[in-house]
Amino acid sequence: MERKALSFDECEIKFANGKPSQFTGYASKFGNVDSDGDVVVAGAFDQVIKNSAKPKMFFNHNHYAVPIGKYSHLETDEVGLIAHGEFTSGISMAKDVQAAMQDGTVDGLSWGGLVHRDDTEWRDDGTRLIKVVSTLPEISVVSFPSNDEARVDLGTFKSALHQCETIRDFERFLRDAGSFSKSLAEATAKRAKVLFAGEPQGEAGVDEINQMLNRMTAKLEG
Repeated sequence: MERKALSFDECEIKFANGKPSQFTGYASKFGNVDSDGDVVVAGAFDQVIKNSAKPKMFFNHNHYAVPIGKYSHLETDEVGLIAHGEFTSGISMAKDVQAAMQDGTVDGLSWGGLVHRDDTEWRDDGTRLIKVVSTLPEISVVSFPSNDEARVDLGTFKSALHQCETIRDFERFLRDAGSFSKSLAEATAKRAKVLFAGEPQGEAGVDEINQMLNRMTAKLEG
């Protein structure tokens, strides 16, 4: 699950006249490099829009709580993904978040969706292009416009472990499957290189990487 956030300064939030529970704003912008080193490409949300996606609205990606609202319509322009949302009346959290959003005391919007590895592309400068978002189940109002809420999905993490054959593969895997930030993935990969003899050289090197991955899998299962 990818989670990407924009601050309200970038969202350009507008509330509906006469009905303050309704608002419109950008949930994602195209072409800019985010704090994780990712770039969402124009057209990335075309598939979910074509499928008439109606994302739920949560506060801080809390999927265990009752949704505080919903998004009735998604569209894109040359700038990014525009979301039309409405808070649900009668829900106390929705009322509180609406008030905080209007006052600017919460900081942004963050979309959560699935991105397949084949729908991304790594550039020589280390940035990753997100070309297709396959599903978009939610767009959250968030306290901080960052990726701090990301957590590792154990099943996804383990299923991709043994596809790694180089330290570079390992770094990309941490970002794709583990939701690591760019800086954390780089630091973890560098540490793994020191601990497990660095870049693989021939069959012996691959064996060393496999030993490292087996140890990680054992730790995850433990």
